[in-house]
Amino acid sequence: MGKPKALILCIIDDEFGLATRKELLQAGGYEVLTARSGQKGLGLFLMQQIDAVVLDRRMNQDRVANQMKRLKPHVPILMVSAYGLPNNEPNSVDTFLCENESWSRLVSTLDQLLNSPFPLFVRSLQEWKEQQTQ
Repeated sequence: MGKPKALILCIIDDEFGLATRKELLQAGGYEVLTARSGQKGLGLFLMQQIDAVVLDRRMNQDRVANQMKRLKPHVPILMVSAYGLPNNEPNSVDTFLCENESWSRLVSTLDQLLNSPFPLFVRSLQEWKEQQTQ
């Protein structure tokens, strides 16, 4: 049996951009949930076993990423921005990409986030702790 696909939550308010990223991420081997608002994204984040988040900077205003990191600090967050990278990176975001980066860069950056040993260990430990409380 093959390795299970990572579940990515993509939160972008633009319908075309969201559909395009979903298609790209699925072609990269990921399962993808989508949301067009921060509130819907937070709901999915709480209800599902999300492996990583792709978040549009316009929607964030630092609130969504901060709430996600407080709830599940082990889940990596990749912020995408058309307006360039912020001068002061929020602590709740693991990495940034400009929207003009190549599509393959988005997939390769997610691969790096998900395959680094530390986040994998943290996610495994978190899953174990959740199983112990059930």
